[in-house]
This record gives sequence, structure tokens and C-alpha cells, in this order.
Amino acid sequence: MSIGGVVLTIGDILCENLPHFKPYVRFCSCQLNAAAIIQQKTECVPEFKNVTKHCAMDPRTKGMPLSSFLLKPMQRITKYPLLIKKIIDHTPKDHPDIVHLEEALMSAERLCSQVNEGVREKENSDRLEWIQKHVHCDGLPEQLIFNSITNALGPRKLLHSGNLFKTKSNKELMGFLFNDFLLLSQPNRDLGKVNNVFISEKALNTHYKMYKQPIFLNEIMIIENFQDDTMFQICHTERTFCLKAVNSNE
Repeated sequence: MSIGGVVLTIGDILCENLPHFKPYVRFCSCQLNAAAIIQQKTECVPEFKNVTKHCAMDPRTKGMPLSSFLLKPMQRITKYPLLIKKIIDHTPKDHPDIVHLEEALMSAERLCSQVNEGVREKENSDRLEWIQKHVHCDGLPEQLIFNSITNALGPRKLLHSGNLFKTKSNKELMGFLFNDFLLLSQPNRDLGKVNNVFISEKALNTHYKMYKQPIFLNEIMIIENFQDDTMFQICHTERTFCLKAVNSNE
């Protein structure tokens, strides 16, 4: 391609334009929230549902719903490294554009990493805010701010959440595992088996109270039950919990 007498190669064009895709990091980070809002409006606002349905029927949209257009930017971002690799595979190693193509590949992979990290950080932040609103931690010496910095591990991250049951009483608990402590909470109603507390409608409308004070991970030891791989013990200097998960993976 020639612009103003200057010959531009594919590598030149990619190297010049990929740095301008940084706004997509923010866009993709908010994608889950946007999808949730669209779902909510579709279910609760008939006018919104009718407009989006009418737009999907327009030939220019090719029958794609609004939610699919939200996904497009992230799908494109993740495809760039694969496409550039294919171009490199079909470009002779002694071709003058190979250097720019390899530079473009690194730039595309870096952009993908930033987008993925942005999505993970936003999801983690949203879930920590959700826990702050739904889990009541009364009785602590000071208020526990979930979306904050840990004492030694940087920003707090939620690693996992799921149903747990005390083995003797079968009392139902909801466990929230962070990178610095485990919080056992008690739902205000029976949840049954919940795959994802942040998606399940029943779990979303449930509130929880702290069952025991947070258990710091550097103060505990886990003992497996080799006869039943859904059961385990959490041994702390002051207390021991015998718990059962809904399945071995949990």
C-alpha cells in the first residue's frame, strides 16, 4: 500500500495502529456489566426489548442481537495474534516486513494480556463489592473492607466461592476464599447446590451473615479425608472445622 508516495507494509500498518486500541481494555473490562444491563432491560422494559428486536431484524445487523455486538471488539482483539502469526508463517524469513510483523505480534499479544487482565480485575472488583453488600460481618473489631489492599499480598482477590456443609450438623455455609483469608458465612435461607453464587438468581437474592471470624490462610492446615474426597478439615490454632463440599472438585 502506498500513501503519499510512501510504501506501507502490513507490518507497518499493524505497528502503527495497534497502540491506538488501548481504549478497548476499558471497554472489554465493562463488558460483563453491560451484558447484565442489557439482560435486565430486556426482561423488565418492554420498550427496550421491542427496539432491540426490531434492530436485530434489520438486514444490516444480519440477525445479530445487541449482546453479540458487545462481544465483537473482544473477539477481534483475541484474534489479532492468531491472524498475525498466520501472516508470519506465510512470510519468507528474509522478507523486509518480517521484523515489523514480529513487532506487531508482540504488540497484539501484549494488548490481549492487558484486556484479559482488565476483565479479571473488573470481575474481581465487582464480586468484592457484591460481597460487601450481601455478607454482614457484625462483631469484628473494625469494619472489614473486602475491596482493599491486603497486609502483605497486594490487592485482595477472590479465589473461589461455594457451598459447604458442617459434617456433623449438616449446617449449610457459604465459603468465600480470598488470597489472604477464608470467610465462612451463613445464608438466611436454604440455597441447595449453587454452582456460582454471583449468577444464581436464588443466591443473588440471599443475604449472609458471618459464621465465624475470618480465618487467615497462613494460620491453618488442611487435612484431607481419603475415604471421602468431598470432606476435609480446616485446622486452626484455636478451632477446627470439619466440612463437606458438594463435590470433589469444589
